Amino acid sequence: MDDFVHTALTEWGLSEFIEKFKDEGIDQESLLCLEDKHFKELIPKTGPRSKLEQKLNLLKGQKTTMNQETVSDSTEVLPSTSDTTDNRKRKMAPQCESSKSQSPAKRRHDAGLGSYSGHKIFSKVKNIMTRVDNRLCEEDNKRLIPVLKDKISDLETDKRDLVGVFGKSGAGKSSLINAIIKEKNLLPSGSVNACTTVMIKVEANMHNQKYEADIEFITKEEWKDEWWSLLDTKKKREEDEDYIDVVEKLSALYGDEWKNESPESLMDNKYFIEIPEFHQENSQRKTLTCET
Repeated sequence: MDDFVHTALTEWGLSEFIEKFKDEGIDQESLLCLEDKHFKELIPKTGPRSKLEQKLNLLKGQKTTMNQETVSDSTEVLPSTSDTTDNRKRKMAPQCESSKSQSPAKRRHDAGLGSYSGHKIFSKVKNIMTRVDNRLCEEDNKRLIPVLKDKISDLETDKRDLVGVFGKSGAGKSSLINAIIKEKNLLPSGSVNACTTVMIKVEANMHNQKYEADIEFITKEEWKDEWWSLLDTKKKREEDEDYIDVVEKLSALYGDEWKNESPESLMDNKYFIEIPEFHQENSQRKTLTCET
C-alpha cells in the first residue's frame, strides 16, 4: 500500500481499514480498479462500505475530468500569426474574465482536483525516494551516499507550523482553539475546568479518527517546588494577572480547600485519589481516548 491510499482512507474516515488494504496490497492504481465484489470482501459492513464506494466514484469522476481537460488543453488551436498583437489581446481578454467569474461550485470542483493532484504527486515522490534509497546500497560513492541519505531523511520528516496562543486568564484562549477546530467543548474553559492554565499542544491525529489526550504528569517533588512559587505569587494583589492564574490552577485541583490549608497538608494523598499516576515514579504519562 502506498501513501496515497493511506492518506485517502484517513481523510475519508476509514482509517480502521488501513491494515486490511495493506494486507491486500492495494495501491493507488488498484484502488481505482476495485469492483463491487472487492468492496464486500474488504469492508463487510454496509455503512463504511457505501462511504468508500461514494468517495471512489467522486475520485474517479475527478480523474476523468482532469484527463478530459488535459486533452482539451493539448488540442487547443493557436491564433493565427497574421493577427496583430492588439487582436490577440482582445481575443484573450474574455477568457481571463471568465476565469475570474467562476461559480463557487466550479471553484470547489477545482479545489478537489487540486487535492487529488497533490496526493498523486506526493505518492509519486515518495515512491521515487524509496527506489533511490534502495539503490544507494549498491553504490560505492562514499561521499555522495551520506549526502543523499540525509536529504531523503529531511524530505521524509513532516514539516509542521507551530502557532502559539497567548493571553490573560479568561481572555478566551480555549474558546478560540475550539472555534478553529470546530469543536465547541473539546478544551474546557473557566476556573473550575482550567485547561490552558498550563501549556498544552493541540495537533491533528494522523493515525485514526479518535480524539487522544496525552497527559504528562509532574512528580510530587516538582509539585512541591511549584507550590512555594505559587505562595509568593499568592501574596500579591488579587488584580495581578499571575495571581488569577494561581487561583485557577489551585481551584481546578483542590476546589476551595486550598485557601484554608497549608502546602504540606495539601500534599496528602486524599487529594490525588483520582490521579494515581501522580504517585507512580515510573508511570508519568497517560493517554485518554474518545470518539469524535
